[in-house]
Amino acid sequence: MALDHRGTQQTQQGVVFASGERWNQERRFILEIFKKFGVGRSKFEDQIETESKCLIEEIAKLKGEQFDPNHVLVNAVSNVIVSVIFGKRYEYSDERFKYFLDLGTQQAKNSITNFVFIFVPVIAHLPFGKQIHTGLTDVALKLTDFVSEIIKNHKRDLDTESHRDLIDAYLSELRFNENGSSGKLSMLNEFNLTVTIKQMFIAGTDTTALTLRWAMLYMALNPTIQKNVHDEIDEAVGRNRLPKLADKPNLQYTQAVLLEIQRMASISRLGVPHGCTKTTTVRGVTIPEGFIVVSNLWAVHRDPDLWPEPWKFKPERFLDDNGQVVNRDELIPFSTGRRICLGESLARMELYIFFTHLMHQFRIEGSNWKGDTVSIVDQGRNPNDYKIRAIHRD
Repeated sequence: MALDHRGTQQTQQGVVFASGERWNQERRFILEIFKKFGVGRSKFEDQIETESKCLIEEIAKLKGEQFDPNHVLVNAVSNVIVSVIFGKRYEYSDERFKYFLDLGTQQAKNSITNFVFIFVPVIAHLPFGKQIHTGLTDVALKLTDFVSEIIKNHKRDLDTESHRDLIDAYLSELRFNENGSSGKLSMLNEFNLTVTIKQMFIAGTDTTALTLRWAMLYMALNPTIQKNVHDEIDEAVGRNRLPKLADKPNLQYTQAVLLEIQRMASISRLGVPHGCTKTTTVRGVTIPEGFIVVSNLWAVHRDPDLWPEPWKFKPERFLDDNGQVVNRDELIPFSTGRRICLGESLARMELYIFFTHLMHQFRIEGSNWKGDTVSIVDQGRNPNDYKIRAIHRD
């Protein structure tokens, strides 16, 4: 169904909700653009490092004062994906970008509620549903207007032979199609570009920033584990430079900590909904054609048969007897199957660089976190608000 063409109630649109040939074309083209700009590859390391250094400088300004890390983490992570999509980064003090980030955060928090309206549209016409639906649509429209303005500016000075970012590459392909120079990607269109950018921005910002937010919290709550990370980084890297991707083989314990953070946080509690294309049977359960199937990632990550004492933070789960990292198939923070997260390689690189840089530079302590509560309407699992102190290790 589709209500307002700029609103939230869209199916078969954008790279996330498309299916069939439209999905194949959208995903394939986005991956080609990522490859062109080196996203998720070693040559993209410098770009993430530049943003990581800006984050370190911003935190260092606080000189150990207690603060909520949410804003600086969101701004830093968003600048990485925004540099690919919009071709620029934004200063942490940019009010317009703060507005955009806030809209993206609200949209991410609304995701579960949006699914309800998509799959049970009648709720939008009930008295209690109208107000909720109006609020959801308002956020989506404002986010769309922001993205549409940027696309409009790109169209003014588009150079089809030299691409600054994803928008340029996408618009160039559309222009080639209009001129009959191409025909391979006939299902691409400007509306899908707008929706895809919103989806990529939210997915590329909210999930990684949220994981890092949990990471800072878990380090504050587990000072012994944090010290082990500090010691390993100091031994493998030293104090005269920041960690690099090339150091990864020598940071086995640190990698295990990152994996345990992803398991414990389980920020995406549910996978992306899948439609059953034909009636099938799984473990004796018949799933009729057309039914929607949603994977429960949270249940997998908290299964005591897979993870003894699942509520304890134990990085050793991911280390073998020789202290080497074991990548377990049961850890699925990016979901599974053909619709696995489009930006998985980028997210893994960001998590490693941001986390190791922060651990190299700071000791995290003093959390005032009082425990967590569960929201049934947020897809992303956010910790309750907390504050920490980042003490410079030098």
